[in-house]
Amino acid sequence: MIGVHSLIGIGEGLITAGILTYLITVRPDLLPGDQPQLNKWLIPIIGTLLIAGVLSLFASAWPDGLEKVAEIHGFGELAENVRLSIPTPFADYSIKGWGEIGTSISGIIGSVICFGVAFGILQIGKPNQL
Repeated sequence: MIGVHSLIGIGEGLITAGILTYLITVRPDLLPGDQPQLNKWLIPIIGTLLIAGVLSLFASAWPDGLEKVAEIHGFGELAENVRLSIPTPFADYSIKGWGEIGTSISGIIGSVICFGVAFGILQIGKPNQL
C-alpha cells in the first residue's frame, strides 16, 4: 500500500511542479495575484462540486491502489472484520440506503469539508490585515 500510494504522490507532485513551472514561465498572469478572493476560488469550487456530485457517478468500480494491494496479498477480507468506535457516515463514498444520489451527496459534502479546511488553514496563515 505504501509503495503504490508513494509512487502516486510522487507522480502527482512532479506533474504539479511541472505545470506550475510552465505557467510561471509562459503565463504568470494565470497564477494567483491581486485578484479578489472569490474569483480565485469560484472556478475550482464549481468544478470540484460538479466532479464530486455528477462525474463521480461514472467512476470506475475497479479497486484503487490500496484495495488492489490488499487483494494481491490476500488481506482484503480483513477489513470486513474491523469495527470502528466512531460512526462513518460516508463509508464507501455513499450514504446507506440512498443509492446513487447518496454517492453524489457524499462527494459534495466531502468536497465542501475539504474546501472549508483548506480555506481555514489559509486564513490562519494570513497576516492580519487592518
